Amino acid sequence: FIMLLTQQGYVKRTAISSFAKISTRGLRIITLAPNDHLKWVRRCSDADAIVMGSRFGNAYRARMLSIPPHGRTSRGKRTMTLQEGDDIIDMDVVPVRELDEMYLVVILESGRGKRVKASLVPMRKSLRSKGVAAIPKKSLALGDAVVGIRVCHPDDQIMLLTSSGIINRQSLSSIPAQSRQARGVSVQKLSPGDSVTRMTIIRAGEQTSGDLEQL
Repeated sequence: FIMLLTQQGYVKRTAISSFAKISTRGLRIITLAPNDHLKWVRRCSDADAIVMGSRFGNAYRARMLSIPPHGRTSRGKRTMTLQEGDDIIDMDVVPVRELDEMYLVVILESGRGKRVKASLVPMRKSLRSKGVAAIPKKSLALGDAVVGIRVCHPDDQIMLLTSSGIINRQSLSSIPAQSRQARGVSVQKLSPGDSVTRMTIIRAGEQTSGDLEQL
């Protein structure tokens, strides 16, 4: 299957065979609501889970099997219930059997961050849910926002990019594992007016070639 996820949290699985015949005009693969955007397309299997995070700091995970198959032009089903002004900012597709041994790394625009055990985010039985807070709302009270929520191993590395063009690469083991209620620690020192804008995970053993393109 191919999994498609939009910025407003609509998701669907479509059989790969549905994309077999593509003309020179292209192929419509999803119907979008006004102001929604297709953000992620991933190959997936029934043994996978989807993990996603929102700008306001909520995290969500569900088995891929809970996402019903849809045709090419379908809009899909709503997943995370979003507050006004919130949207999906990150996602991962991970084998279910590995997920509970992994972490979620949460990074804020202010340069704060932390790791949270993935097992602290409940696996949703029903597709529609608001998720759970991966970072307390008080941490976002002064206009801060989540840049990324990604699944990781402690031996992976993280690369951060700031609005002033600074890139920082560090081991994820240097970012402490905390509870969902913890505010996190400073993981990126910033000059006045600067902020973290992007993050990417470099898997253990991966080559560095192309890492900058992922940002």
